[in-house]
Amino acid sequence: GEFKGEGILEKNIFCLIAACTELNIPFEFIDEEHNFLGIILGGKSSYFHLNRTPFNSESAAGICKDKYHTYCLLKEDIQFPKTLSFMSYNVDHRYEEYLKYQSSQKILTVIESELSYPFIIKSNSGSFGSNVFLCHSRDEARDSIQQIFNKNSHLYDYILLAQEFIRTKEEYRLVCYKETPVLAYKRSSNPNEFNARYWENGASQAVLVTGEETIQELQEFVRPVYEKLAIGFVGFDIIRSCDNTVYLLELNSGPRFDHFIESNGPEHVISMYEKILSKWISEHTNQSD
Repeated sequence: GEFKGEGILEKNIFCLIAACTELNIPFEFIDEEHNFLGIILGGKSSYFHLNRTPFNSESAAGICKDKYHTYCLLKEDIQFPKTLSFMSYNVDHRYEEYLKYQSSQKILTVIESELSYPFIIKSNSGSFGSNVFLCHSRDEARDSIQQIFNKNSHLYDYILLAQEFIRTKEEYRLVCYKETPVLAYKRSSNPNEFNARYWENGASQAVLVTGEETIQELQEFVRPVYEKLAIGFVGFDIIRSCDNTVYLLELNSGPRFDHFIESNGPEHVISMYEKILSKWISEHTNQSD
């Protein structure tokens, strides 16, 4: 169905409001644009701010945003593509003692000794597919490094990651509240194509996953994350390679659903929030008893 959230900038907030209305949960708007919402539970307000929820600690959200720290925390317990991290040779003087490699050439020498072409170079804290490059040659890799470490760019990052490129058969987003899957969808991937900003390509549709077997498989795959990180609400980005190995790419503690809603309408996201709010209220009620 067509999205009808006129006047509300954030599609996920529109869906949250619809879920509150459906469940008769009282809420209030904090801002005029209706993108900042307070839900009143047990006489106290909890806040949903743009794509942020009250379900995650600040440290958990920070770890998710830092792709390399996510990798450091979880790489012993769950399969990731091999990942290397490098600090910018343009960092402020006060950080120079941490600097191992003084030029893009020195960084490239290390990457080429660890990874074979093509590989991915991306910024550590980027979002929305910005500054993600598939590099087939030394020239492309050098350009990518220089672009991420360009201090004049609004996309500048002082840490970049070099990552093994996995030829991908399927790409999933699994959304969980606590450890329970509440939404799963897939983007059909062409193993010969690489498109970090997949939603700009009209051919890329987000396809709802309904098969219990797939959802269970993905849930089992991410289970080790919860032994290391208490995270209340998260979108897991997961790929299945052409040889059927499953890898975790990253965690998103403030998932947005714009692309999914464009492909499928808002109903599934509204239903996801209904599941989450019902669980949340029952947990809160049990604590109060």
